Amino acid sequence: MRRILSILLVCNLFLVALIGSMVLLAETYPLHPGNLAYSLQHSAEQWRLKLAATPERRADFAVTLAERRLADLALVQEEGHVLASVQAFDQALNQAVLQLSDLPDQAAAPLSRRMDSLLLQADIVLSAFAPDAGMAQLQDLAHKVAALRATENRQDLAALAQQTPSLPNRITAELI
Repeated sequence: MRRILSILLVCNLFLVALIGSMVLLAETYPLHPGNLAYSLQHSAEQWRLKLAATPERRADFAVTLAERRLADLALVQEEGHVLASVQAFDQALNQAVLQLSDLPDQAAAPLSRRMDSLLLQADIVLSAFAPDAGMAQLQDLAHKVAALRATENRQDLAALAQQTPSLPNRITAELI
C-alpha cells in the first residue's frame, strides 16, 4: 500500500513540476526562435492561449505574443535565426489578427490600437534589415505588414491574414 502511495505521490509531483515549468516558460519567454528548446516554449504559449477564459483575454494574449515575436525579430543577432524569427512573427501576427477579428467592436478598440502600434513597429523593424539580405521571406513579410497597415476594417484584416499564406517552414542542415 505504501509503495502505491509513493508511486502516486511521485507521479503527481512530476506532473505538477511539468505544468509549473510550462507556465513559467509561457510567462517569462526566455527562449527565442531558432533555439533548440523554443518549440517547447511555443507549445506552452499556445496552450495558455487556448486556455484563456474569454475571447478578450485570448485576443489580448495573442497580441502580446505577436509583440514578443516582433521583439525577438528586432533583437535577432545570429543570421541563421532570422528566418525562424520571421516565421514565428508571421505566425503570431496571423493569430493576433484572427483573434482580434472575432471580438465585438467595444472590446476590440483598445486591442486595435495596440495592433496598429504593433504594425507600425513591425514596419520599422523590417525596414531596418538590409535590402540585400536576400531573404524573400523578409520582403514578403514587409509587404504583408504594409497591406495590413493600409487596411481599415478588422474583418478585412482577417481576410488578408487568411488569404496571405504563412511563410513555409525550412529545415536547416547543420554539421554534426
